[in-house]
Amino acid sequence: MKLKTLLLIVAALSLQIAQANSSDSLRKRFTNDDETLLGKGRPLGFFVAWQNKPMLLNEQAAWMTGGQISLVFGRKLNVGFAGYGLVSPVKSDRLDANGYRMYFDMGYGGLMLEPVLFTRKMIHLTIPVLLGGGGVGFRQGYDPYDPQWEDIDWDNYNGDAFFIAEPGLNLELNLFKWMRFHAGASYRFATDGYFGSSLSGQLSGWSANFGLKLGWF
Repeated sequence: MKLKTLLLIVAALSLQIAQANSSDSLRKRFTNDDETLLGKGRPLGFFVAWQNKPMLLNEQAAWMTGGQISLVFGRKLNVGFAGYGLVSPVKSDRLDANGYRMYFDMGYGGLMLEPVLFTRKMIHLTIPVLLGGGGVGFRQGYDPYDPQWEDIDWDNYNGDAFFIAEPGLNLELNLFKWMRFHAGASYRFATDGYFGSSLSGQLSGWSANFGLKLGWF
């Protein structure tokens, strides 16, 4: 009698466990939750991002910052726009009337295409590709404390435009269902200036990047 009772209890427990596993499997299948570090994810298809880009620019350490806004298609492709601006002093190859190297003012942006691999994993890959253009200006001084700042000839301040393609590879971490941290590297392919400046060799090069994406994935 005791053996039959024990067998019945074991059978009942086994049935409960099987039902629980089955329900959990169905829930995961139909809710499509992503793995995250601090919460569960769900797809809603939109995000904004804050990004930083330490880089080498004209063989000098430089820093750009900017952002991205994108739609998410099927959790596998982000399509949107991104733009960045230079926030550190970088000398160009151009000389002013006194023979001093002039500083860059620079920004670029354009269409961002970003395939996402292993998107349901807590840590996954993205392949961002930026296609667009930018502008660059040249000035004698970089900041108001530079002795040359007051002597800048703004009437002769000039610049140029260029086209750019920047493919990259990022690792992305799901912090919450609405927040992702990413870090990676990219390479800038810049053309010479539209108005004749020799910019390709100065502006092309490697960049690191890191930032946060906030939205519904």
